[in-house]
Amino acid sequence: MMFSRRAEQIEAGQPSTLVHVPLWATVEAHIRSEGTYLPSFYLFLVIAGLIGSVGIMTNSQILIVAAMVVGPEYGAITSVALGIDRGNRRRVRDGLRALTLGFLLAIVVTLGFARAGAGRTPAVQSL
Repeated sequence: MMFSRRAEQIEAGQPSTLVHVPLWATVEAHIRSEGTYLPSFYLFLVIAGLIGSVGIMTNSQILIVAAMVVGPEYGAITSVALGIDRGNRRRVRDGLRALTLGFLLAIVVTLGFARAGAGRTPAVQSL
């Protein structure tokens, strides 16, 4: 359903969706390459968890955004989505395992740092 004849003319003049196939092949290859979970994936997830927890404790929006930038979980999430779309159970299982293990590791390490620093109260300045 078109809203005008001009819109119909523009759509008729557009190239076929097959022109965009190489682009999607490249995107899919990039997602597949991010579906490998090296130790650095878990390290960056732990670092992001630590930065995020400090951001929550200090009420710092900048640190929360920094944790989102450092966190590598987007690659695993897109890999799981691609696995669901393509019916690839191994990709879904590996991605969910990496996310679960990575977030659990980040929680444990963050909890350890919180317990280690529990006796130390930072100086609070009042205005």
